[in-house]
This record gives sequence, C-alpha cells and structure tokens, in this order.
Amino acid sequence: MPPCDADPSLLRLVITNFIGNAYKFTATESEPVVEMGSMNDDGDVVYYVRDNGIGFDMDEADAVFEIF
Repeated sequence: MPPCDADPSLLRLVITNFIGNAYKFTATESEPVVEMGSMNDDGDVVYYVRDNGIGFDMDEADAVFEIF
C-alpha cells in the first residue's frame, strides 16, 4: 500500500480497531474474508478494511455512525 502521512501511534490504533472489528464480525461466517487495501479516488488515496461479516443496513448508517 502507498505510504501515508499520519501519527504512527494513532494510525496503529485505527488499523488495529478496524481489523479487530472485521475479524469480530466475521466470526460466524463459514468462510470469513478480511481484506485491507487502498485505491485511488480522483487523485486521493483511500485506505479500507473490507469483510464479509454481518454488516448493517445502509439505511441505518446515519444512526450507526452518529456517535462519531
């Protein structure tokens, strides 16, 4: 993945939490998949963690992320 300009301690915390959540929510899958990567979005690098876990209804996304 491409390098990024970030505080190493905070970046480690973010990555640890995202990957930990991905593993936690794929625990009930018979074939769990957790993927970490990056992509280019109109010249910006976007990093992601993707999984095939239980997920949530995108219609409820505002309520799920309201606390953030």
